Amino acid sequence: MKTHPHFKKTLLCAVLGAIFAPHTASAAQMSFSTLPPGQMAIPPTPNVVLSVDNSGSMGSAVGGGDAQSKMFRLKEALTNVFNDTALLPDGKIRLAWQAMWNNNGEPNNITVGATNSMKVLDATHRANFQTFVGKLKANNGTPSHQMMFNTYNYMRTGKSINSPWASVPGTTETPYMSCRRAYHIFMTDGAWNGQSAEVRPGNTDNNNITLPDITVYNVASDQSNVYKGATGDLLADWAMRMWAEDLQPTIPDDLKPSTTDGVPATETHGAVSLQRYWNPKHNPATWQHLVHYTIGYGTDAYSWPSGPKWDLVNDDNYGGDYTKLVQGTVAWVPTTFGNLNANNPAELWHMAINSRGKFYPTGPGRKYTLQDAFKKIIENINLQNTADTTSVAASASTNIRTDLQKFTASYNPKKWSGGIKADKISTAGTLS
Repeated sequence: MKTHPHFKKTLLCAVLGAIFAPHTASAAQMSFSTLPPGQMAIPPTPNVVLSVDNSGSMGSAVGGGDAQSKMFRLKEALTNVFNDTALLPDGKIRLAWQAMWNNNGEPNNITVGATNSMKVLDATHRANFQTFVGKLKANNGTPSHQMMFNTYNYMRTGKSINSPWASVPGTTETPYMSCRRAYHIFMTDGAWNGQSAEVRPGNTDNNNITLPDITVYNVASDQSNVYKGATGDLLADWAMRMWAEDLQPTIPDDLKPSTTDGVPATETHGAVSLQRYWNPKHNPATWQHLVHYTIGYGTDAYSWPSGPKWDLVNDDNYGGDYTKLVQGTVAWVPTTFGNLNANNPAELWHMAINSRGKFYPTGPGRKYTLQDAFKKIIENINLQNTADTTSVAASASTNIRTDLQKFTASYNPKKWSGGIKADKISTAGTLS
């Protein structure tokens, strides 16, 4: 039987990830001999970059009966979620962070080796993060492009002991795990402004791209309808660039696309049969890239005057005018580039689609509070970094003098589901 080489490399990466993953004193390390039969090693600890808005508008009241400021609620949410050791036990993720202004003593970016750079979330790094959160203040404008530019450059950092892709950043450089996933959580409360030419990404999603796996993103194809923007240099172009580009070309591309996301081979939207590879619900990327989870806090960050219309009833990323986007009958906005464009908030949804992530509109009247959104995103990241379906086989007899039954139990931790398959084994050893 021919073995798929990518599967072998990905499984090896996951096993190495389990060996080299940091372990804390609060939980005993499980040796391979005590792993449940059939259990696959979990993927390596994922990289998470967190970018938060501390612009002047964050000092305004939340509204909708909540007199607290948006900054108060942001600090509350970050403290509660990132201090939740049931959700985020030590070693669960690796974290880097930045704010739009002042960054509390750190440079206004993510510098290799700095306090806010990528490190395993342990007691020390968690305490440093909470110090950062406690000092956040609302002031100035909303330079969202700069935040994306910083993230892109940082995650392209070359190999070193302080690289965000190092085995344990700041402590151990190698081995580099080629199946380590990476995410960018981007939170803002309104339209961007204050960008300059040097932090613009170009017209990424409206140009043909040969992806690292040699698949071609073709803007003339109906498969690209849902991604193409009407103009360039937008935040959505940054998100597409950070998804479509191999951020670490010297590290092998061994990320394993999900086999349990439930996305069909094709999904019909009117006249368009959207292939699984190009379905925003599925992430086929095997190379080092960033998935964007975006949070819009308040009405200025989740409402815009033109199409496509967001699903304000269910806050569903694939509701509203999503089908029209796939069909190409509605185009993304903004259609013109400019600071404080009333349609700029639509980019948060577009960013998520372009990078196979999700957009979370939050605030009074929405499905999720700000804290709920952060928690939901971390839950999704945790789930995506859980092993796929595992199986355990057992027989109904230890004697092969007569036919026997083989029972194979499977469990899918991503869907909290399982099954049992029965096969008859003849005395000749054949299955029926």
